[in-house]
Amino acid sequence: MDENLIDELGVFVAARFDKARTAKQPHYSDMQDCLKLMHGQPLTPSDGRGPDITMDISSPIVKGIVGLIRDIFMGTTAAPYTINATPIVDLPEALEQEMLEKVSQDLNYMLAAAGGDTSAVRGQIDEMRSVLKLEENRKAAIAAERMTTVIADRLHDADWETQFIEFIEHFCIYPAAIMKVPSIKEVVTMRWTGDTVEPVREVVRQVENISPFDFYPAPYADDIQTADYVIERRRLTRNELLALRDAAGYSPEAIDAVFEENPDGAPLSYDTDQTDPATDTINASKEDRDVFDALGYYGRIRNSVLAEYGIEFADEELVGASEAEVWVVGKRVIKCLLNPDPAGRRPFYKASFERVSGAFWGASPAMKLRDAQKVCTATVRSLVRNMQYSSGPIGEVEKGRVKDGHDITQVLPNTIRVVTDDNLGSGRPAYSFYTVPSLSAELTALFEKFLGYAYELIGIPRLAFGGTQGLGTIGRTSGGMSIVMNQSTKAIKHALRMLEKGVIEPVVQDFINYELRTSDDPEIRGDVRVYARGVSGLMEQESKNSDLEWALQSLSSMAGVIDPTTQQPIIPPTAIQRILYQLFKNKGLPTEGVFPDFDKQEAFGELLNAQGVTSPAGMPNDPTGGLPNLDGRSPDAAAAIDEANGGFM
Repeated sequence: MDENLIDELGVFVAARFDKARTAKQPHYSDMQDCLKLMHGQPLTPSDGRGPDITMDISSPIVKGIVGLIRDIFMGTTAAPYTINATPIVDLPEALEQEMLEKVSQDLNYMLAAAGGDTSAVRGQIDEMRSVLKLEENRKAAIAAERMTTVIADRLHDADWETQFIEFIEHFCIYPAAIMKVPSIKEVVTMRWTGDTVEPVREVVRQVENISPFDFYPAPYADDIQTADYVIERRRLTRNELLALRDAAGYSPEAIDAVFEENPDGAPLSYDTDQTDPATDTINASKEDRDVFDALGYYGRIRNSVLAEYGIEFADEELVGASEAEVWVVGKRVIKCLLNPDPAGRRPFYKASFERVSGAFWGASPAMKLRDAQKVCTATVRSLVRNMQYSSGPIGEVEKGRVKDGHDITQVLPNTIRVVTDDNLGSGRPAYSFYTVPSLSAELTALFEKFLGYAYELIGIPRLAFGGTQGLGTIGRTSGGMSIVMNQSTKAIKHALRMLEKGVIEPVVQDFINYELRTSDDPEIRGDVRVYARGVSGLMEQESKNSDLEWALQSLSSMAGVIDPTTQQPIIPPTAIQRILYQLFKNKGLPTEGVFPDFDKQEAFGELLNAQGVTSPAGMPNDPTGGLPNLDGRSPDAAAAIDEANGGFM
């Protein structure tokens, strides 16, 4: 490998990184402000004339939004996605060819049977194709059901839940959140060998939340896939870089050269205003840091250059360019591979709480709260300063008239001060005292006004976070609170739908496609797709649970009360059981052995109705009575029971 070419490609990546970092600088400042807000740090320093106070209103609000979104996606037993067969399954090419060959063999017979009517033959062929499609749909539906279990297991191994929760935090804090899928890592896991568990080193596909501080799109980019290139920055310790010598795709010789050329580490150089407060050690020297900044370049590179790294191309392909992944440390290329994705997609997904048309970076709730945070902090500083001034009197003294030998600036209680006569005849006392008016009411009202304005900026009322301030009488009834809650969710529904379409669906589909390409299991193979369950659907499920809990509380007080006119209980004995049964099911709690199987009984009753059999008294509404013995009844009823036992028992 030509050393000059290695340096050339490394310099090329470093130059692209400098351009991307310059283009990102305004958004970098936004991220720094967002980070300060979440740490409760002031955006504006104190002027030194008053208390150095920061009234943190932003981080509780943003954390409240994070909690809302986390409860929507992770607070239910249902996954935020479903895996289904595509509505219209295309016939596999081999099956289509097989059908056409069979038609070709039997064409004369089909024409003769149809009396030479070619349109009738075409109809038969279309019918054959429809039957085959129905069978493919059935197979795809079964594959989708089994794929659901496989993908759930793969996502668990990929650390999906932990990384997605962190992604939600970045989604609400920064102008954009970035997730890398797949992130290929080599890990040591304990595997059962049949007799015991042993450590096994294996390569796994994981999801990884990438800090937006460490992601650099090309200038003028508005999307990851259409950008000229994107660069990921990683900080590697000496041990982490050393471990890459044995990782697939990395060059041990290049890594050894990095250590030789950079014995004290290879950090990137930063100006003071470019220091990353989240990941860099501020004011640390190069020797103290001892880290290796790695740049991962994802973009198109000339095939003639890639060929120098062992990537094979046909002669006519050398004049073109290919999508590649290149990692550089200290301008030394340690990894150079073609993009392994069959579709040529880069392994990153992005979502912004509010998308800005034509721009890569969007807006977040934390960014919207910056001005309100500044005003609230300034107001509280003024309030505390005013409290200092108004907490006691301010006095003045004519020092020439005080002759008692004591310190004239001390005001001592229960004392008499000796003063001389007023020679000027002004009639003023030697001591005068003034009281600074307290403005606490006005300043407190101003603070409350801008605190309320902060909630208006993000479009979510305090009720969504548990507060009822400002709701008036509407917040005193469950119906009124429900109306306000329904309105509050509209502010984030669009953002969450973008999160579903931009991250959840493509990430899960990536895992599905990988299983379809690599798995030998025939039972999961089919034309299946992932579909986001929908924010409204998940929130509707939570609303149903709230309604069931309200119904349970309302009916519990009436359980056992007898109607004097009918001498029957007002509330049926099984009503409470049925509500609890549904609540347990919605929350994923086991019901077997705790409640009767109401679902099975309802299905049994529907079967009897379909057979024209009248449901006997006490069935299925009375689960305590069990299934009655219908021996001696009509043959239709006996047949229905036999069929039901075969299907449900």
